[in-house]
Amino acid sequence: MKLKQLRRLKLPIYVGKKWLHRYFYKIRLRNNKIAKGKSSYVCASDYVIKLKFNKNRVTPSKFLRALFFVFSEVFFILRYNTKAKAGKQKRRLVLNADSLKTPVNLKRCPLNRKGVELLLSEIERTIQSNESLLVDDTLQIYFCSCKLP
Repeated sequence: MKLKQLRRLKLPIYVGKKWLHRYFYKIRLRNNKIAKGKSSYVCASDYVIKLKFNKNRVTPSKFLRALFFVFSEVFFILRYNTKAKAGKQKRRLVLNADSLKTPVNLKRCPLNRKGVELLLSEIERTIQSNESLLVDDTLQIYFCSCKLP
């Protein structure tokens, strides 16, 4: 199936403890914590993603394009999920998987196309010689953000 033919996510979006099934992946919210202060709060959300690249026959040459599509949708979910708040300042994203030697850690990550490109370039650098992410279904995203006065 071509990416242009896939049904796009629409608002309002709700991702909770139950799996949201999409063509290339499924995602769910594992944890969501909010620490409130007098004039600000910190949100920490922990999502689990399982890729379905093998089931949908994603070839290594199309892997990054499919991953770009997946993370574009995941960032949309992070930004607009009605179940988990996201602050607009100090966004931090950590991507971990069993096949990664070290987690991908982005200290400042916008939830837009630029952020997806930044994440993919970090993933490329991390997995240059490790193509097992193609079959890895242990992807986890830890997302932390703040809302300051």
